[in-house]
Amino acid sequence: MSFIGTIGVVAQQGNQGGGAAPTIATSSSGYYNNACTIRVKYGTSNLDGAMTPHLGALFSNGEVTLDQNNGFQCDWVAENHTTTNSVRFVCGGYLREGGETASNFTWGISNITHTPLNSNDYGSPAYALVTTGSSTSQDATATSGNDEGTGDYIVINPGGGRGGLTWGRNGDTLEWELDGSVNGTDCTSLDITVEWNS
Repeated sequence: MSFIGTIGVVAQQGNQGGGAAPTIATSSSGYYNNACTIRVKYGTSNLDGAMTPHLGALFSNGEVTLDQNNGFQCDWVAENHTTTNSVRFVCGGYLREGGETASNFTWGISNITHTPLNSNDYGSPAYALVTTGSSTSQDATATSGNDEGTGDYIVINPGGGRGGLTWGRNGDTLEWELDGSVNGTDCTSLDITVEWNS
């Protein structure tokens, strides 16, 4: 009798819950799942010359490295609008609910790490995370103009001096995670790395 009772418990557990976990994607369906879009901006201006907008295709297993080979040039000379110029990295995405109820959406950026190629590099820019506009929308794909995608973004503030603004050096990297949740269930975070190519 106890053996039958054990089987009953296992069967009951197997029928509970179920369904796929929620994920971060570039659209509501189709390509690309476990991916996001990334755009470099100055204010509301799209700096597509600095990095071709990343549309998600380069993600693999939830990770991506963006460098000169896939559109990140980091040729900032033409982008030095003022001596107080700063740029931002904006992510766009869509929360696919999987087996969750499509409600209560959150977005966030975490675990930011800036690694200069030379740890004593005076040319490394400062960075900050801005979280004042965190989105609570399932669809946070819009990143152009006034649209800030997931709401949180990373600001890069250049160093300066007689030589002009310094945006970082060849080989520097900036890494962060894009996070999301649906109805309290976390998506698998996306790992993003941008490598400077000057």
